[in-house]
Amino acid sequence: MNIDELTKPENILHISLNIDKSIFENIFSKMEFLGAYEYILGAFKRHNIQTINISMNGIRYFSNEYGHEKNLRRKRNMAPASPQHEEFMRQFTEITERFEPTLKYKTDKIDILTEPEILKAITSSKKNIIMISGFTTDVEILITTNILYHSGFIPVVISDATSTYSERMFFTALEFISMSGEVIDSRDLIKIWEY
Repeated sequence: MNIDELTKPENILHISLNIDKSIFENIFSKMEFLGAYEYILGAFKRHNIQTINISMNGIRYFSNEYGHEKNLRRKRNMAPASPQHEEFMRQFTEITERFEPTLKYKTDKIDILTEPEILKAITSSKKNIIMISGFTTDVEILITTNILYHSGFIPVVISDATSTYSERMFFTALEFISMSGEVIDSRDLIKIWEY
C-alpha cells in the first residue's frame, strides 16, 4: 500500500493515546511533538477525520510492584528539562484545549480493543486505516499498533506526533512499529494534503 492510499481522508480514523500533561512534561521531543500534533489536529478537522482520545490510566499488571519498577527504569533515561520547558507546557495546554476530540475514553487495560465501548467506536467508524499519535511510543503506541494490525486494521503511526522519555527508546520503538504498521511523519501529510 502506497502513501497516497494510506492518506485518503475517507479511509482514516485517528486515535490519540495518553494526551496528558504529566506525560508530556517528561518526553524528550516537546517542540517537534507540538508542531506535529497541532498540524495533524487542524488537518484532521479540515478533512473531517474523527479523533478518538483514549487515556490509559492505572494499567493493571499481574504484579503492580514490578510494573511500577519497570516504569521507573524507563524514566531514568529522560532528557533534562530545557529552558523552554514552561513555554512548551503552555503551548501543550493551548493546543489540547483548542482541539476537541470526537470521542473520549478511559481504560485501565493496555489492549484498547478489550474495552467494548472503544471497540464499538472503532468498528462503527468503518475505517480500516487507523492513524495513531500520543504517548508513549515505546509502550502504548507500540502495543496498540500490534493489536490493531493483528485485528485486521492498517495502523499508521505519525512518528513526530508521538514521543517517549528518551530518543534511543523512541527510535528503537519506531523500528519495531514498522514491522506491524506504517510509520510516517507530519511532513508526509503536509506534502500530500497541502500541495
